[in-house]
Amino acid sequence: MNAFGEYIDNCIYILVTFFIADVLLRSYKVLIEYFKYKNHYFPENRLWTILCRAFSYNVASLVIYLLVIIVALIRVSCDKRQHFIPPPIYFAFIPLWWLISLSQMGHSTIDYAMFIRENHGLDSASSMAANYFHGYLKLALPAVNSGTGIRERIEFYEQKHGVKFATKRLVILIPSKLFIKSKFESLYLEKAEALKSAYHNRAGVFRAYQNDVYRFTKPINNRFYYLSLEGATPILTFFETLNLPLTKTKQIEEMQREILLKFYKYLRKLVYKWPETEEEIDLIFYDDYKPNGGKQDIGEMLFTHFKHLILSMESKNLTESIRKTLDYDDSRHDY
Repeated sequence: MNAFGEYIDNCIYILVTFFIADVLLRSYKVLIEYFKYKNHYFPENRLWTILCRAFSYNVASLVIYLLVIIVALIRVSCDKRQHFIPPPIYFAFIPLWWLISLSQMGHSTIDYAMFIRENHGLDSASSMAANYFHGYLKLALPAVNSGTGIRERIEFYEQKHGVKFATKRLVILIPSKLFIKSKFESLYLEKAEALKSAYHNRAGVFRAYQNDVYRFTKPINNRFYYLSLEGATPILTFFETLNLPLTKTKQIEEMQREILLKFYKYLRKLVYKWPETEEEIDLIFYDDYKPNGGKQDIGEMLFTHFKHLILSMESKNLTESIRKTLDYDDSRHDY
């Protein structure tokens, strides 16, 4: 029991020593920030902002410190000779804490992946998705004024040309290999006349927003359907970033899959949780290559996808119609 108590005391001393070392290191960072990077802060609250940033702790750290205090109080209550202050020999290990912290000894590239996956909005994937959402999707697709929404423009197109769209939403493609051609080429697709442009004032500029239209070259239940279709432009920009030496970095290249998945997941969250866009957009993430290694035909993939949706919807509508008819006949019979 004495050996276990001695072990607990040593753990407390070590953690208290590391806490003191950590406070000293954070104080050093405060000085660096204040004198070297002072232009990064507003003058009126510079010191306070630096102190808040330097001495912010995550929940896990606060829990550990609280547990240390509780255990230390229990030990002191059991043995009045115990105290919080470590013996002088422990302070000799303070430079060891500084060495471990400043060298980031526990850091690896997997920490980049874990950072990207967290929900803080500081990573490039979240920034790309947020900029795309606020600067384009949320602005150009909802029906802000009469005739400007994507659904209204599709319905106007259908009436004007006597055609039918597979969905009254903008279909946005997100490819696994990032590259998106300026025109989708497939035996299953052919480009048609674009939708009527929508005009919005953005940052003092009256901008035109245009959405392309494609026609399936193969019928679904004897009808040729249309799509408002485009690729996610930030993903193409990301592809270009990776292929230009001026902007490419080893870390971005290694984390490109993580960035892509975070972009897709975060964009889905924004689109489908915002009331004005949840019914206006279909996000489709797809692999550029099939399981057998063959190149994915975008048109064939889209045709298969929407054929299944359309046939399922028609089957559901037929079943519902039959059910209503039977219910009506039963009610007449009862009468």
